[in-house]
Amino acid sequence: MWPVQLDNEIQVKGYVLEVESEDEFEVIWNGRNHPEITSYIFSSVQTGSSYNFRYKVINRNGESPYSEILSVWACEMPTVPQTPTWITSTETSITVQWSAPTDDGGCPVREYRVYRDDGHNGSVNTAVQVNELMGLYYKRELTVTELPLSSIGNRFRFRVAVFTDYAT
Repeated sequence: MWPVQLDNEIQVKGYVLEVESEDEFEVIWNGRNHPEITSYIFSSVQTGSSYNFRYKVINRNGESPYSEILSVWACEMPTVPQTPTWITSTETSITVQWSAPTDDGGCPVREYRVYRDDGHNGSVNTAVQVNELMGLYYKRELTVTELPLSSIGNRFRFRVAVFTDYAT
């Protein structure tokens, strides 16, 4: 799906969508005279491959310049990683470790995120120390220091999310 180009003065007459193939772009959707169609299902993909798309808008004055290129990976969702395991803890930190997913869905793992609950059986939805894991696809252990005040004696639950390259 691409953004609709609204112009109150000149009516859009359609869109042309292209995909890069062997270092050249080729038209995969010629939407001239179909301004209502702003999406296209590109089904000629191979899992684990990256694809570059661009489009242009057509009105009665001609064609616009091309859009910026959108790079997209053809992937399936990775398998859910196992629950992290406890390694060690202190009064102010808990170290957890996790395994890589058994299936990355065909795209490289970009990074992991660790989430914790509030220590009182709440939802496990608080992301912790995101910056320490950003872009570190190989890191599978984290010492969590982002704990609520007065958390001594609380029992925390953790989960890990896997991020792969879908769109860049």
